[in-house]
Amino acid sequence: MSAEEQTGHIPVGGSPGPEQPLRLSNRSLPQVLFGCVFSLIAIPAAAQKTTFNPAFNLDLFASNNVDYVGDSGRSDRGLHLGLSLPVERSLKRGSIAFNYNPAITLYGEFTELDNISHLVSLEASTQPSRNSSLSFRAGYSKTQEQGDPRSLDPADLFLDRRTDRERASVDLFYQAQPAERWSWDFSLGASGWLFQEIEDFEEEQPGIPLEDRVEFRGTVGVARTLSPSDSIGLSYGFRFFDLDLSGEETSQSVSLVYQRDIEDRISLGLSLGAFYNTGDATTGAPGSRGGEQSGVQGGLSLTRTFRQSSLSFVAGHAPSAGGARIGTSLNGYVGLSYVSANTRYWNWGLLSRVARRDPSNPEQPTIDSFTASIQIGRNLGRQLGIRLGGDYVYQSSSAEVAADSSYLRGSLGLVWFPLGRSGVMGGGSN
Repeated sequence: MSAEEQTGHIPVGGSPGPEQPLRLSNRSLPQVLFGCVFSLIAIPAAAQKTTFNPAFNLDLFASNNVDYVGDSGRSDRGLHLGLSLPVERSLKRGSIAFNYNPAITLYGEFTELDNISHLVSLEASTQPSRNSSLSFRAGYSKTQEQGDPRSLDPADLFLDRRTDRERASVDLFYQAQPAERWSWDFSLGASGWLFQEIEDFEEEQPGIPLEDRVEFRGTVGVARTLSPSDSIGLSYGFRFFDLDLSGEETSQSVSLVYQRDIEDRISLGLSLGAFYNTGDATTGAPGSRGGEQSGVQGGLSLTRTFRQSSLSFVAGHAPSAGGARIGTSLNGYVGLSYVSANTRYWNWGLLSRVARRDPSNPEQPTIDSFTASIQIGRNLGRQLGIRLGGDYVYQSSSAEVAADSSYLRGSLGLVWFPLGRSGVMGGGSN
């Protein structure tokens, strides 16, 4: 499993040309958001229940390295004001959920870093028949945040030069069970990444080359149920990368997958297989076909659910789109998190993650990263909460000094739930 395929956020504290097809401009964003909200409201009477839990958050933060990369980071403090607008509607045979998180971040000294971020997600699921399920997921983000220290495996595990970042993704999943003990599934998806220079922002360290990219992917698999609690299967995956500077690359993989659930308290997922990459990005020479790369890939996920908390462990080693840096890569990571759930007064989240980026192009340096994060929240009644957070990231490179980085960031915030809290205190600052 790749880093892009996992999620593990801590629920605490509550210019490219027009040829890029996946980009959403600031002008079109309100129209898209209006369409998503209207589609939720317009669902006919088959809807059973609608929930809306808005939240406002105000955070004061300080960081000792607002550049993200470089040994001599520049410190600054600022203000983060965010809004969360989650809408969820349950249907007779499924559900649909929409979430929009706009935020504004203001800096005290480096005002050129002031920015407005947008995080949008839309998820829908249904059961076309008794023995099948269909789900759809789409997302868009525009932010300066990277290497999210509050996630076990975000879309980009590693830090690089500070830029405006846009990412759009869409995925479709289908699963069917034609026989009592047999099931099959397939998925299709696409993602696009765009990186833009920040106007009037002067970096202290030499700029690290970044690369826009588009990815198309698909998987198909078959599984055999061994018992009510475990199953085993075989999965084939195909990914195609169109890289702005490095050319094109394809990645194929075959994996043996095992899943076990024990009384809704323990969930174990294990995959082991091999991959085979071909294309320009494995050679470092755009236009020169024939580069090849192969190896072992695998992943492990283990979650233990308690009455008011959960403990999760993930590990993975697989080909990746590579994040913002030139070319694709083979990413390895290990992460551990412990978070609260459905608590009345106190909320918390602890996370630690170690990752390594091994580039497909041997001319690019290997990068190692260590991340630790702690978030603590206290509910002050039904509508108000306070939160305290701290994030630490340390990154080193085998050859590229400009990739070395470390930063420490702390925040203190207030969260207001106009309609009452729903048990989570989300948000953050960038």
